[in-house]
Formats: sequence, structure tokens, C-alpha cells
Amino acid sequence: LGGIVGTLGHTYFPQVVMQPGNYAVVGMAAFFAGVAHAPIGALMMVCEMTGGYDLLAPLMFSCAISSVLLHRYTIYDKQVMNKFASPAHIGDATVNVLQELQVRDIFNPHRVVTLIPNDMTLHNVQRLFATTTESFYPVVDDEFRYLGMVSAVKIRSYVYDEDLTDFLLVEDFLERSPSLDLDDDLFETLSEFLDSGFGSLPVVDRQTGGEMVGVLDLEELMEAYHNEVFRRKGES
Repeated sequence: LGGIVGTLGHTYFPQVVMQPGNYAVVGMAAFFAGVAHAPIGALMMVCEMTGGYDLLAPLMFSCAISSVLLHRYTIYDKQVMNKFASPAHIGDATVNVLQELQVRDIFNPHRVVTLIPNDMTLHNVQRLFATTTESFYPVVDDEFRYLGMVSAVKIRSYVYDEDLTDFLLVEDFLERSPSLDLDDDLFETLSEFLDSGFGSLPVVDRQTGGEMVGVLDLEELMEAYHNEVFRRKGES
């Protein structure tokens, strides 16, 4: 069609249409842009074929019209809407997956959490170790406000020293760590885990003044990400 228009124009209006071959090239690009849903690719191909950008304006105009008119039709039966809907590009959506989920989406409010008061002695911590299997313990004050975390690995070497167990308190081993809010997205949460080095972080509700509502493990976050990625793969 582009060639016909160019030939007729050059025949009857030679002063206006001086290079009818350009119409054929533009028509080719417009056709491919419409049926392949690839207007940018058509522009690039023609610019490479002609060795310049002289036809860029008519190419943009014709490809845009073709794409709008043919958006319901394609020569590729299996073509997806965008790269995020393609299994080949599922890895590109990693950040999007984490940003679309929040802590409240994977947080288990019914999970039993072992809290340690900041004035507990190491003697009592020793007895606590015998009843739990956790590695990180949130430390709270008398009003159950979060103060920090203690690592079982860090204080384990002291709890069996009988000369110190009645004198040292948990607050002597307190490590400041960030807390997670229920509205934090999982991308921010993953950054907090990596920066802190803890395998568990406390979850607080800042809408109620920072009251601690539980704990989230790094393993829970990674499992949620894994399940979401495979769910999207199944849908695509």
C-alpha cells in the first residue's frame, strides 16, 4: 500500500512526491508495527536499513496509527501483554513482587513469641534456653515496648559461668535492631534483614504507638516470595 501511494503520488505530483520508495518503506514499517505490536522495533529497523533518521517523523506517525487500529490483532498467537507476563522475564519482576506484598500479608499474629524482659539475669536466661529452640529473642521493658534483640549465640558462652549469671543482665547484651511495621513492603523488609544480620525481627504496629505484635523470620519472607513467584508463573 505504501508503494502504491508513493508511485501514484510521484506520477501525478512529481514535485511533491520525489522519492516514492520511501512510502514503501514507511508502509512496511507501519504494517509490521501493527501486526507484531512492536512499533519501536519497526522504527529501529527502518532507521538501520536507510542509514539515517530522515523518515523518523512519518514512521512515528504511521506506526502509531497502525498500532492503535490493530491492537486486537497479531501474527503471534502466543504473544503476551508485556514482559512481566512472560515466563522468560519472570526474574525481572523480583522487586515488583516484594514491593507488592506487605508484612501484614505474611505475618502470623497467632505465633507464640518468647519475650525477654531487659532486667532478666543470665541465670534465668539459662533456664529459658532449656525450654525454647529460638536463636533470637526480642527484649522489652516493663510496658512491653520493644528495646532490641539478643542473640542466643552471643550470650550462650556466658550463661554457664556461675560467677556471672547472677550479676549480668540481658540488657548488658542488648543489640539495637530495626523493627518492622505491618505496612512495610517486603522489599524494605528484606533490606532490614540484610542490614541487621538478624534472622528474626520484631513486628510493631506504629498506629498504636509502636506496640510489639510479634516476630517475622527471614525464612518466612523468602517462602512468601517463592510462593508468589510460582503462583505468577502458573497464571502466565
